[in-house]
Amino acid sequence: MNLQGLPMLIFTNLVVAIGTYEFYKMVKKYQEKEVYDKFGILVSIIIPNLIYLANRSKYLDQKYGRDLL
Repeated sequence: MNLQGLPMLIFTNLVVAIGTYEFYKMVKKYQEKEVYDKFGILVSIIIPNLIYLANRSKYLDQKYGRDLL
Protein backbone atom coordinates (compact mmCIF):
# COMPACT_ATOMS: atom_id res chain seq x y z
CA MET A 1 0.00 0.00 0.00
CA ASN A 2 1.46 3.32 -1.09
CA LEU A 3 0.38 6.25 1.07
CA GLN A 4 1.89 8.75 -1.40
CA GLY A 5 3.15 11.18 1.22
CA LEU A 6 0.04 11.26 3.41
CA PRO A 7 1.98 10.79 6.70
CA MET A 8 4.25 13.67 5.71
CA LEU A 9 1.21 15.84 4.96
CA ILE A 10 -0.30 15.08 8.37
CA PHE A 11 3.00 15.86 10.10
CA THR A 12 3.40 19.07 8.08
CA ASN A 13 -0.13 20.19 8.97
CA LEU A 14 0.58 19.56 12.65
CA VAL A 15 3.86 21.49 12.63
CA VAL A 16 2.38 24.40 10.65
CA ALA A 17 -0.67 24.62 12.93
CA ILE A 18 1.40 24.59 16.12
CA GLY A 19 3.87 27.13 14.72
CA THR A 20 1.15 29.48 13.55
CA TYR A 21 -0.67 29.18 16.88
CA GLU A 22 2.50 30.05 18.78
CA PHE A 23 3.19 32.99 16.46
CA TYR A 24 -0.27 34.49 17.01
CA LYS A 25 0.04 33.86 20.75
CA MET A 26 3.30 35.86 20.83
CA VAL A 27 1.78 38.69 18.78
CA LYS A 28 -1.14 38.94 21.18
CA LYS A 29 1.09 38.88 24.23
CA TYR A 30 3.91 41.24 23.26
CA GLN A 31 2.25 43.70 20.90
CA GLU A 32 -1.24 43.58 22.38
CA LYS A 33 -2.77 43.62 18.91
CA GLU A 34 -5.97 41.90 17.96
CA VAL A 35 -5.35 39.29 15.29
CA TYR A 36 -7.58 36.90 13.39
CA ASP A 37 -5.83 33.85 14.76
CA LYS A 38 -8.42 31.21 13.85
CA PHE A 39 -8.54 32.45 10.26
CA GLY A 40 -4.75 32.60 10.04
CA ILE A 41 -4.32 29.08 11.36
CA LEU A 42 -6.94 27.77 8.96
CA VAL A 43 -5.32 29.43 5.95
CA SER A 44 -1.86 28.25 6.99
CA ILE A 45 -3.13 24.65 7.12
CA ILE A 46 -4.95 24.91 3.78
CA ILE A 47 -1.79 25.91 1.87
CA PRO A 48 0.17 22.64 2.37
CA ASN A 49 -2.98 20.64 1.56
CA LEU A 50 -3.45 22.46 -1.74
CA ILE A 51 0.18 21.88 -2.67
CA TYR A 52 -0.16 18.18 -1.78
CA LEU A 53 -3.31 17.80 -3.88
CA ALA A 54 -1.75 19.60 -6.86
CA ASN A 55 1.34 17.38 -6.76
CA ARG A 56 -0.73 14.24 -6.25
CA SER A 57 -2.87 14.98 -9.30
CA LYS A 58 0.30 15.50 -11.39
CA TYR A 59 1.64 12.19 -10.09
CA LEU A 60 -1.57 10.37 -10.99
CA ASP A 61 -1.59 11.95 -14.44
CA GLN A 62 1.96 10.76 -15.09
CA LYS A 63 1.35 7.27 -13.73
CA TYR A 64 -2.10 6.48 -15.12
CA GLY A 65 -2.68 9.06 -17.82
CA ARG A 66 -5.62 11.41 -18.14
CA ASP A 67 -8.15 8.57 -18.56
CA LEU A 68 -8.29 8.03 -14.80
CA LEU A 69 -9.35 11.59 -14.01
